[in-house]
Amino acid sequence: RIACNSWKMNDSQPVIMSHGNLYPGLCAGNPGQNNQLGPELGFGWTVGDAFFNPRKTDDSNRILLIKVAWGGKSLAVDFRPPSSAEVTGPYYNSMVATVKSTLQNITHYFPDDVAGRPVLLSGFAWHQGWNDGCNITMTREYERNLANLIRDIRKDLDTPLLPFAIATTGMVKRDGNETDAKLGKDRRQIIIKAELAVAKYEEFEGNVASLDTRPFERPKAPASPTDQNYHWMGNAESYWLVGKGLGEVMVDLVILRERNEENKAENTTKRKKYVHIALWVLISATVISTLARVGALWYFRAAILKVWNKIFHHTSDGGIIEPLLDHSSVEVMETNSGDVI
Repeated sequence: RIACNSWKMNDSQPVIMSHGNLYPGLCAGNPGQNNQLGPELGFGWTVGDAFFNPRKTDDSNRILLIKVAWGGKSLAVDFRPPSSAEVTGPYYNSMVATVKSTLQNITHYFPDDVAGRPVLLSGFAWHQGWNDGCNITMTREYERNLANLIRDIRKDLDTPLLPFAIATTGMVKRDGNETDAKLGKDRRQIIIKAELAVAKYEEFEGNVASLDTRPFERPKAPASPTDQNYHWMGNAESYWLVGKGLGEVMVDLVILRERNEENKAENTTKRKKYVHIALWVLISATVISTLARVGALWYFRAAILKVWNKIFHHTSDGGIIEPLLDHSSVEVMETNSGDVI
């Protein structure tokens, strides 16, 4: 299932243009252009195949996609995240508002899928970057803006470790002419390197991954529908491969997160068990130590009683205080002075 935004941006009242079963033509291209497809098709089918079991009717996962996209937008200006300072991009605000609004009204769009099931925001997919290659200043700050975008999206959607899959902007072959000033290929190579680099940040280890989409570029017309140097020249195979690869990356991230959560829960149980064992050992050691002391006192009781009577049962005037302890354990002697010990 998929829900996609209207091309008309509205922060306060986001509008969902279309929603329903995912098929070629839905949520792709301009409104009314139902003969096109975007990366959401390959992405949705790949993720669905991984997590949805059609043989189950009650407890199987349901995969719902929220597509929020506008053409010809930059990360430096239009989607600029709050942490990058200056003015937050209006399309960033609209994107967050659209996701929140759709989640709040999810039962309206997909009543049969959501009924009786908890809804979990499981991942965020990002495929953008061409427009930031049109200006060298935007190009140079792309890596910082992308890292901030990840942090801010997680904060604003209240999902601290939300899996984040990045499909590079592509459209520049690895062996292409990187110095073509007219097409700005050198700048777009910088953006691709930035998109790959962010996934290697220590803070994003295991929860952010990048897909290099450059191998998916196909020749221009007549091999592709157009000879544009953007939009993958309208080639459906390119869009399918981008979506499929992005879906595979997302599946790996989600599975890794689930394993980490399971391991965390298991480790928490083990820690509780270890604490209980440690407390038991400590208490046992204390009891054993106490018993040992009592045992030692019992073992040396005769000698202790003898010393006790020597100290406390002889008076200064030669009299005798009747010992309060066991007589059978005390030796009585009379000295030359008449004292009794």
